[in-house]
Amino acid sequence: MKNKKLFIVLVSTLALAGVAFFSYKLIFPWRPHTQKLKLAYDSRISGDLVCVLKFYVQENTFSKRPILISDNAIKICEDSALQKVLRELPIPGRALQTYVYIRDGQIYEFPPKEGTEYLSYDDYAHIFSICKTGNGTNSLVSYVVPSSHKDKNDLKAISGTYKSFEVPTDATRIITVFNDIAGGIPLVACQHDDLKHISFYDFKGKFVKSLDLQKQILFRKPVSGSFTQSDCLGYDGDNLLVFDYYESDPVFKPTKTIPLGQTGTISKATFDIAIHYNIDNASASLYDGKSTFIFNFYLIGNGYYKTDDDNIFYKFDGIEYNKSISSYYFPTKVGLYYLPPLGYKRYGINYNGIIYLASTK
Repeated sequence: MKNKKLFIVLVSTLALAGVAFFSYKLIFPWRPHTQKLKLAYDSRISGDLVCVLKFYVQENTFSKRPILISDNAIKICEDSALQKVLRELPIPGRALQTYVYIRDGQIYEFPPKEGTEYLSYDDYAHIFSICKTGNGTNSLVSYVVPSSHKDKNDLKAISGTYKSFEVPTDATRIITVFNDIAGGIPLVACQHDDLKHISFYDFKGKFVKSLDLQKQILFRKPVSGSFTQSDCLGYDGDNLLVFDYYESDPVFKPTKTIPLGQTGTISKATFDIAIHYNIDNASASLYDGKSTFIFNFYLIGNGYYKTDDDNIFYKFDGIEYNKSISSYYFPTKVGLYYLPPLGYKRYGINYNGIIYLASTK
């Protein structure tokens, strides 16, 4: 009897609370939540963000140190506030492109075997930069950041960063690193301005070979600071090309060719958007001078995760995007567009429709 009375009292209380809540909302309707922002800093260290380095300090704990590039220096900063430089690395001129390659945790036995442990290296990250020097020539510069795994001291690792090499080059951009596998000799591939020729250098700066592609290929810029090296992707005006970065002697013969159904203009193309990883999806994007293509990354290469979206790519005509930091947001001349993540069909998201968010005018 007592339990029945207690139940009745509890239900009545909840009912009254519900009525009071909804009555309040009828009088004071829903309003978007707002939060006043307070200016933390009115200035920061100059330079463009390249990536954020994650250093191992203890189990499941990492420090995050941003890397900036300015006219004559690479700067490793203390934190995201960008108020203090921990280490400044001089470069011989304006950087045309800078790529931070994470080596520790990247290299494993090849061919890959399930359960294979990652190999440990004393060099954690390689910072490559192609610079325009004062005398009009280009230089490829490399700095090496040691690993912090042994003594778990990332500040010591940063202070121990050293210059590996500086060599002249005719190249203007960095494609990716090849053959960095157990027993292999890693090669950094650099492309010339004509988009037809490639020069290869080892990690000591020695010129290894050159390659004539026989046609123009625009390569997607590599993603700096990533623990996982993504597939090397190229665009030849008609197709998306997939290349194998495990090749010991790269000849740039594509492992997969994906026709796009139209001929674009390489000189007007944009293929430098950062790739976005997620356990359910990943996407890469290309503007070919006419249309924007959104590629389901896990259907381009071998794929690591199963996706419920079987389309390799979606095409959106008349949308020209500029450089972006996310595969979801596309700044254009007329405004900002948003594409919901690929692979989320199960959640009822309109995953193949691009949404106009706001005007830039």
